[in-house]
Amino acid sequence: MRFGSLFAGIGGFDLGIERAGIECAWQVEIDPYAGRVLEKHWPSVPRWADICTFPPDDGGDWSVDVICGGPPCQPISQAGARKGKADERWLWGECLRVVAALRPKVFVAENPTMLLRDDRGRTFGGIIGALAAVGYVSEWHVINASSVGAPHRRGRVYLVAYADGLRREGGDESIALQGVGEARNESSGSRPVGGGRRQAMAPASGNACGFRRRGKADQRVHGLRGASRLDWSIEPNVGRVADGVPDRMDRLRCLGNSIVPQVAEVIGRAIVRMVTP
Repeated sequence: MRFGSLFAGIGGFDLGIERAGIECAWQVEIDPYAGRVLEKHWPSVPRWADICTFPPDDGGDWSVDVICGGPPCQPISQAGARKGKADERWLWGECLRVVAALRPKVFVAENPTMLLRDDRGRTFGGIIGALAAVGYVSEWHVINASSVGAPHRRGRVYLVAYADGLRREGGDESIALQGVGEARNESSGSRPVGGGRRQAMAPASGNACGFRRRGKADQRVHGLRGASRLDWSIEPNVGRVADGVPDRMDRLRCLGNSIVPQVAEVIGRAIVRMVTP
């Protein structure tokens, strides 16, 4: 299996999906510093800068099994003006255009949980509707970084959309990531939507992420034993006042925009189990 990475950043999604056994076929990233990081770690992978001109009409084969990416969050960020689709940095439309053009088996996206609430849910509903219009069944999950071993919450919404035909061939089971450390007070009751079928997703049995449930808090099974995730910070401390670090501001900016690779790996492995006969 092969995947393509939109808004690749420094490769958080790419690293996790590769760990699941899926090969990186191409990356799209416009930031020069992030592009240099990608070039260092994926020197043989083709890269394209501007998603608005991707895929190029150059006769190349850009088709992949999986497309992943995290569109810019500034249009919906609580720290910004929250202009949503009126913001020039709103690139969900371009992202969905690429998915519709290349028709991967699975599309995976990440964004802050504010996406679920923007414009009273209509923004996210429009994304789900656009995917359904081109034949994709969608489900979404709010997953904490603490669920994959990080000592901070950093809850993000992960959208998984897969071709409806693929779902029929694989039966009625979904990606089934519910229970992988949902962020509190967020919508995590994921529902497959599209393709003419709507049903509540059954919780995944067991917990493959090294956690056990104790009351209302997830407790670490290894390391930091007994530390409740409810006591952890929302975001990690990345040393914002450190001096003498080359390209410090670029590094901090790219870390802030990246995702936790271990979450992408969990999703990637679930995709492999569903797609591989």
